[in-house]
Amino acid sequence: MTQAIFYARYSPRPSGGATCESIGTQMSRLEAWATSLEIPVASSYYFDRAKSGKDDNRPGLQAALEHACRAKGILSVYKLDRLARNTVDAILISRRLEAAKADLVSVNERIDTTTSMGRFFFRFMASMAELEREQIAERTSDAMISHQDNGRRMTRPDRVRYGTMIDPSNPARTIENPEELATIEVAREIFSESGNLRKTCRELDALGHRRRAGKPWTGSHAILKGILERRLLAVEIATEGRVPAKAED
Repeated sequence: MTQAIFYARYSPRPSGGATCESIGTQMSRLEAWATSLEIPVASSYYFDRAKSGKDDNRPGLQAALEHACRAKGILSVYKLDRLARNTVDAILISRRLEAAKADLVSVNERIDTTTSMGRFFFRFMASMAELEREQIAERTSDAMISHQDNGRRMTRPDRVRYGTMIDPSNPARTIENPEELATIEVAREIFSESGNLRKTCRELDALGHRRRAGKPWTGSHAILKGILERRLLAVEIATEGRVPAKAED
């Protein structure tokens, strides 16, 4: 029968702060849980003393994980925060166990991946964590775009947005680059007539326009597409408040 592999972590709290169950208390509660369900317990117990959940260097946890994966057992903790510092880390541990056909139980939260409901709940937690990461990334991207639109430089000097340049009087800001804006305007006019980005690139080269560092536009239609879309978007929003159709290859 599948064995339970116990893991506990104790991190002292400052005086007056929240209490933390001792290693012995956590193990006793794990033993009570296993006894109530008649689950056999591995002879080796694992623990980390005076270790923060943010500390990835926890020998006890690594040994418990290796044992659980090797035995295809149940890594058992009294509370989820004894295992990991946050939901994302707990999910990563759970996936490692799942790949080894092992399971995870957290007695206090009643998380049990040996059951279909437990697996569903943990996958739901994984989905919520992924949603949170994507929302953070979106907010970060929106903030960076807003800063760029207000002239704040958000990248290395050699990678500022085409059509802008470093402000000589303030290296932390960007200003319009007249020469590059002129190239963008020519490209926009050519594209509005031809509707073809590759042809637009070839005509820019024929007219003597070049990318930065003298590079040709031919073969760089994807780059030009992004430049035109950003420029068109800025113009449309400023003048009419609507988003233009995207350029086609």
